Amino acid sequence: FSSGEDGVVVVYDCQQAYQPIRMLTGFVSMDGKLALSPDGSLLALPIEDGKAITLLDAASLESRGKISLKSRGPSVHFFQSVRFSPDGESLFAASVVSNSLFRFSLPDCTLQMHVSNVHSGDITDMNVSPNGQYLFTTGSDGMVKVWDAYGRGAPNSRMRPFQAFVGHSGAATAVTTSKDGRIILTGGANQEFIQWSFLGDASMDVSAYIDRRVV
Repeated sequence: FSSGEDGVVVVYDCQQAYQPIRMLTGFVSMDGKLALSPDGSLLALPIEDGKAITLLDAASLESRGKISLKSRGPSVHFFQSVRFSPDGESLFAASVVSNSLFRFSLPDCTLQMHVSNVHSGDITDMNVSPNGQYLFTTGSDGMVKVWDAYGRGAPNSRMRPFQAFVGHSGAATAVTTSKDGRIILTGGANQEFIQWSFLGDASMDVSAYIDRRVV
C-alpha cells in the first residue's frame, strides 16, 4: 500500500513484482502517511490536508468511515500520524498544529481520549507499543515521551507523560519499538539515532536509559 501528496492510494501485488492492482484518487493527503490495521482489513490515512482521517477497506478501497473534529476557536486539528492499536479496536492520531493526541474507538470512530500540550514544540511522530499499553511521541523540542494509551489515572486534557527522555541534541523526529517493546528506537536531527532500553508496566513508573547512540 502507498499514498502520497498527489492524493492517490495504491494497492500493489507483492507476488507480481509489486505491480499496482488497485488505485483510488481524489484525496488531498497531508504527507502520505497511512496505517494498516493488525488484521490487514483496514487502512487509515489523513486527508483534506490533515483535517480528517479516512478509513478504507484494504482490499477494495471502499470507504469504511471518516473521522473529523470540530475545533473550538481558531485552533484546527491537523492529523499527521495515525496508528492502530494491536487489537484493532482503537485508532490513535497525532495533530501537529494543536499539539494533541487522540484515541478513537473502532468501528464507530467515537472520540475516547484527547491529550493536549503533548510537547513544548511540534509533535513529529507517534507510535504504539506492541502490548498496546503505551504511546510514544517525539517532538521538535528534542524530547521522547511515554503516555498511557488509554488515558488512565487523570482527566484526558490534564494527562501527563509517564516520563520524558532527554538525549537528542536537536529535534527528535521518528520513533518505533522492538517487537517485545523493550527497546525504543528514535531518530533525530543532526543524523542522530538513539536506542533506548525501556522497562515499564501500566501500573507502575517507567524508566528508560540510553543504550546506544549513533551519530
